[in-house]
Amino acid sequence: MNRYYDNAVASRYDSIRKWQGPVPARLAEIARINSSSLVLDLGCGTGNLPQAMERICACRCIGLDLSFEMIDVANRKMPYAEFVQADCTEMPFHRECFNAVVGALFIHHVPTELRQFLINESHRVLSEGYLAIVTRSHTQIETCPYSKFFPEIIAVDKVRFPQIQEIYQWMQNTGFINIHSETVLDVPIQIDSKFLSKVLNKSISTLDIISEASFKKGVASLRDFIDDTKGADVVHDMTFTIVSGEKA
Repeated sequence: MNRYYDNAVASRYDSIRKWQGPVPARLAEIARINSSSLVLDLGCGTGNLPQAMERICACRCIGLDLSFEMIDVANRKMPYAEFVQADCTEMPFHRECFNAVVGALFIHHVPTELRQFLINESHRVLSEGYLAIVTRSHTQIETCPYSKFFPEIIAVDKVRFPQIQEIYQWMQNTGFINIHSETVLDVPIQIDSKFLSKVLNKSISTLDIISEASFKKGVASLRDFIDDTKGADVVHDMTFTIVSGEKA
């Protein structure tokens, strides 16, 4: 995972990567989270998911992230909460101390060869309860609205994001049972000037990975599209996959 996010990137991330749609609520339902739950959020970034989870079900969340800068923003935003700078493949927690372990759009930042260790560690720190991970399937990568304007991200993200079946296998290897995945429809994306602003701020990490030439070409294509459809209600669905497993 990226420990080198600077303060500017962390602040930008916090402003454009909110969890305000149905995903956190469904995550809480799948992981059986309630007001008495102690929840670990993996790859917590600037604390947007813990903030949403606490709002939805009044649970207590502890966030873990490798980036000091991300943790610093989270601490300033939520001084009452607890955030830990650590590697999710070597968690500094005792066995069976959490009622649920969750994580959203983080597993693609974990090196491929360490992902089984991540699942192993999640199982170790979890008491009876659920591990639930929000990710994107390869089909969702292909149909993501960003891919319409930046087709280069499809190949990049198919390498970065694991196949859903791989996550199943890692969970099975560790001893999770009742492994399940489902598609969750998030807030649709309106292709307008606000979307352009998010793109210019590189609201998904893949936009930092593709070449500058590809990024500029995609921005130009997006600007043309917005000009051509001005006044039209152009929206694209945004879907995610939640993969979950139970430790009995």
